[in-house]
Amino acid sequence: MKYKQLRTQILFIIISMTIFLLTVVNIYNYYDRKEILYNISIEKLLILTKVIRNFEKEQLVLYRGRSQGIQNNNSLIDAIMQKNAPEIAHDFNKIFSRFKQETPKLMHMHLYSIDTSLLYAHKLKEGKQLLHAERNKVLKEALKKKKIVKGYVIIKNKTFFYSIVYPLRKNGKIIAYLEYGIKPDNIFKIASKAGRYKYALYLHQGHKTTLHRDLGIAVAKNSHIFENLKIDQNFVYKYANKNKLVRYKDNYYLFHQYDIETRFQKDFAQVIMASNVTRYIEENQHKTFITILLSLAALSIIYISVYLILSKLINKLIKDEQELLIQQEQMQIVIDNNDSLILMLQKYQPILANKTFLSFFNYKDIQTFTKEHPSLADLFIDDTKLFTSSQNMSNEEWITQLNQIDDKEKVIGFKHHQYGIHYFSVQITPVPHEKNSFVIVFNNITKIFKQSQKDQYMARHDPLTGLFNRQSFNEAISLDLAEQLTHPHNSSLLMFDLDFFKRVNDTYGHQVGDDVLIRFSKIISDHIRSNDIFARWGGEEFVLLLVGIPEDVAFKIANNLREYIALAHFEKVDQITCSVGLSSYKNDPNIEEWLQRVDEALYKAKANGRNRVEVI
Repeated sequence: MKYKQLRTQILFIIISMTIFLLTVVNIYNYYDRKEILYNISIEKLLILTKVIRNFEKEQLVLYRGRSQGIQNNNSLIDAIMQKNAPEIAHDFNKIFSRFKQETPKLMHMHLYSIDTSLLYAHKLKEGKQLLHAERNKVLKEALKKKKIVKGYVIIKNKTFFYSIVYPLRKNGKIIAYLEYGIKPDNIFKIASKAGRYKYALYLHQGHKTTLHRDLGIAVAKNSHIFENLKIDQNFVYKYANKNKLVRYKDNYYLFHQYDIETRFQKDFAQVIMASNVTRYIEENQHKTFITILLSLAALSIIYISVYLILSKLINKLIKDEQELLIQQEQMQIVIDNNDSLILMLQKYQPILANKTFLSFFNYKDIQTFTKEHPSLADLFIDDTKLFTSSQNMSNEEWITQLNQIDDKEKVIGFKHHQYGIHYFSVQITPVPHEKNSFVIVFNNITKIFKQSQKDQYMARHDPLTGLFNRQSFNEAISLDLAEQLTHPHNSSLLMFDLDFFKRVNDTYGHQVGDDVLIRFSKIISDHIRSNDIFARWGGEEFVLLLVGIPEDVAFKIANNLREYIALAHFEKVDQITCSVGLSSYKNDPNIEEWLQRVDEALYKAKANGRNRVEVI
C-alpha cells in the first residue's frame, strides 16, 4: 500500500470525524434542549394537575362529610321518603344557607328523586336552568352507577361548575340524589401563578371527529398572547405537547395542553399553557457555540499532531518494508530448495509458502491459496489415525491444539491434486520476536506411515482370516471384565472347533484347509453383530464374545451359527461341521477361569458326538 495515500486517507477520516463530532455536538445540544423543554412541560402540567386534583379531592371529602350529616337526619330522610315538599324546602334552605356561608364556592344544592324529578332547588329559576345539563352529564352517570359521582357541567357553553352527586339511602336503598354545584374559584389562576406560565381555558363545543375538533369558547385567560397568536385547534395540534417553540415579542414560548375530563367526560375542556423559555434557549445556544469552538480548537491540534506523527511513521515504515522485502526474498530462495511443504504464518495468516507447498496444492501464489482456504485445517484428511480438525476450525485453533499433543501424534493427511493422499509429520516453530507468527514444516512420511499402519494391523489380526488374533481377543475380553465391575451386564463366550479338520488337510492339502478356515470365518462374521468380538484362537479353533447376551439367548445364537456352517457348501470339501462350547459370565475373577470353562464345554460337545452346542 502507498503510505502517503494512507496518510491522506487517515487525515480525511479525521476531517470526517471532526464533521461528525460537530454534528454530534449539535444533535446532543438539540436533544439536551428538547429534554429541558420536555421537563419544563412536565413540570407545568404536574403543577396544574396537582392543583386541580387537590381541589377535587378537598371538595369530595368536604361534601361527602356534609352529605353524611344529612343522611343521618332521620326526620329529613323521612320527609324525602314522603316527598313532603314544604318540610324538605324548610330544612334544605337552612342547610344551604349554612353551607354557603361556610364555603362561598358552593353555587347551588339540588335534590332529585330516583326518577330525576326535582325535589328541591335553592333557586327554582336556576334549578330549571341547570336541570337539562345535569341529567346529561353527572346526574345521569350517578343514576347509572348508583354511587357518588363527580364531574364538570357546562351552562349554555359559557361557564361551568364542578358537580358532586351523592345518593341518599334509607335501609340501604337509594331514595334520592343530592347534587352540589361548586365554583372552581380561580384554580387555574392559582396554578398559573405557581407554575409561572400564561394560560387560557377553553370549554369544548360540538363533537370531536377524526377530521376536526373545535377548541371551544375561551372562558378564562391571563394574557393577550392567546388572541395575538390566533390560537385555534390547528395551532394546538402543531405546537402543544410537541416541544415546538413559538417566537412572540422577542421571546420564545413553549405551549402545553391539558384536558380537563373525567372517566365519562373525555372532551370537556382544554387548558392551553404558554411558558416563557427564552432564558433556557439562549443558554443552550451559548453552550452550543462554546462547545463547537472548543471542539474545533482541539481537533485542529489533533490534526496537525497526527500529520506530523504519520509523516515520521511513514518514512520509517517505508524503510522497514524495504528491509522486510529483502529478507523475504532471501527466505524464499532458501525454502524453495526444500522438498518439504513449508508455510509461514504471521498473526495466524499465511504470508509465505515454498514452491513445493504451492505445487502440491496446485496454486500459483499464496494469496490465491489463502483466499480459497482461510484455514489450512479445511484440507486435513478426516481419519481417526490422524490429527483432524473440527468443523470451521481456524488456524489459531488447530495450531494451538497441535502444539499440545506429543510429536509422534502430530501427523496429518493432505490430498494431492493428482496423486491422492499423502501423510506428513508437522513441525511448528515460532518466529522470534513476532507474536502469533510461525514457520510450519510438513515432512512427507507417506511410505513410513503406510508401513507403520500395516505393521500395526498385522500385530492385531490373523494374517489368514483377517480376524482378531488371540492377543486382540484377550484385550477385548479384559475390557469386558473391567466393565462388569462398574456396570454389570450379561455376556457369553463361545468357542468353535471344526470337526475332523485334520482329515481335510491330510486329504486335500493345506491350501484347501486354509480356504475352509477363510470360508468359515466369513460365514460366522456375516451372522453376528458389529460389536461382537470374533477371533481366531489357533489352528481350527475360534472364539466369539457376545457382549450383553445372556446364556439362554447365546445358546440359540450358537445353534443357529452351527447350522449355518453345517448347511454351507465348502469347495472341494462340500460339507463340514463344527462343535461349540458355551459359557456365560459368572463373576469370574479372571479371564483364565472363564476360558477354561468354555474350553470344557467345547470338549464336552466333541465328546458327545460333535456338531452340537454344550453349555457349562
